[in-house]
Amino acid sequence: DVRGGKPEEAARTAIKRGIQAVLCAPAFVYREERGEDLDGYEIASRLSYFLWSSMPDEKLLDRAAAGDLVRPEARRIEAERLLADRRSDTFINEFLDGWITLNKLGSMKPQGGGNDIYFTEDLEPAMRAETRLLFKWLLRTNGPISDFLDSDYTFVNRGLAKLYGLDWKQVEPHLGEPVDGLTPADLQPDGATPSRAFVRVKLGDKRRGGLLGQASVLTLTANGVDTNPVIRGSWVLNHIIGAPPPPPPPNIPVIEPDVRGTTTLRRRLEKHRDNGSCLSCHRHIDPPGFALESFDVIGRWRGSSKETTGGEFRGVAFDDIIGFKAAILKQQQQFARSLVEKLLIHLLGRDLTAADRPVVRGILDQTASGGYRLRDIVLACCASDLVARK
Repeated sequence: DVRGGKPEEAARTAIKRGIQAVLCAPAFVYREERGEDLDGYEIASRLSYFLWSSMPDEKLLDRAAAGDLVRPEARRIEAERLLADRRSDTFINEFLDGWITLNKLGSMKPQGGGNDIYFTEDLEPAMRAETRLLFKWLLRTNGPISDFLDSDYTFVNRGLAKLYGLDWKQVEPHLGEPVDGLTPADLQPDGATPSRAFVRVKLGDKRRGGLLGQASVLTLTANGVDTNPVIRGSWVLNHIIGAPPPPPPPNIPVIEPDVRGTTTLRRRLEKHRDNGSCLSCHRHIDPPGFALESFDVIGRWRGSSKETTGGEFRGVAFDDIIGFKAAILKQQQQFARSLVEKLLIHLLGRDLTAADRPVVRGILDQTASGGYRLRDIVLACCASDLVARK
C-alpha cells in the first residue's frame, strides 16, 4: 500500500511493483504453448530457442506471420538459416552440457602434484574446447555421428598435445591452417594466444579419437583423485548408448576402497557381483567402465593390464579401449537413437513419451541411408511433426 506517502515515492514504488509482477509472471518466465497444435509464433520460438537460445528474429517472425512454419520443409529451411548464424554456437554449448554433462567439467578439480599440467597448461577450457570443436565441425560439415564413437583425428592445442603425448614441434607448424567448416575464430576460442590455439590433427594412436578418448569426458567422469569403472561405465550407458542402468537395489553396501592395496578394484567388483541382484546391472556397467580405466583422472594414458581392461559388451568381446570402441561402433543405430532422443528433449523442453517413438523411428529411417550424419539429424528433428504440436 503506497497511500499516504509522497507522490514521487508512491510513483516509484508502483513502477517497481509493476515491473516485479511482470518479471515474476509465468507468461514472462516460460514460453506459453496454449493449444495442442502450435501456431506459427510458437513454432518460431521453439526453433529459435533450440538453435539460438534466444527469441526469433524478424525473418523467422515473418515466416510465422505468413503461416509457413506449419510446413516441415519451411522449418527445415529456417533451421538451415539459423544454424548458419554464429548465434548457433549457443546451441552447441548448451546441448553438450545437457547431453554429455560437459558443464560438470571442473566441478571436481584434480588433486596431487602429478596433475600439475591441468593447471600449468590451463587444460580445463582446452578440454571443453576440444569437445565443442568436434561437435561444431561435424555439425557444419554434416559429418557422420560415428566420429563421436571413434575417429582418426581430433583438435588439440599445446597443452592437450602434451597431455596426449603428441609432439608439439610437429603440430605447431600447422597452426593457422584452414579447416573446412571452421573459422580462424573457432580455432582460437576466447581470443586464445597462438600457443593455445587449436589445430586439427590426424591421430596415429587408436586409443584416442571420439568422445571416449577425450580428456573432457575422462575428467568429468572422475572425481579428481581416482577413477571408478562403475561411474564411467554408467556414464557410457546413459549418455552414449541411451540405456541408463536402474538405481541400485536397497540395502546393497557400497564398494569400499581397499586402503591397504591388497586387492584390485576389479576383484572387489567381482565379489560385489556375487550378489545376484547386483550382477544383473554390473554385467552391463563394468565392461565399458574398465575399458576406460587405462586413462587417469585427467584423461592421460596410464597403461593397460588384465586388471583394468577386457570384457564383453553386448555380445562382443574386447581386450582394451581400441577393441571396446570397435564393439561400441557395432551399436551405432542405438547410439543414433539415443542422440535423436536427446536432441528432441532439448528441442521440446520435455521428456519423450511412448507416443513420440514413431517420430524417433522416422528420423532414424530418414538419416540411416546417409550414415546418420549430424546436420541431417538436427534438421530432421526441426522438421519433425513434434515441433508443431504440444
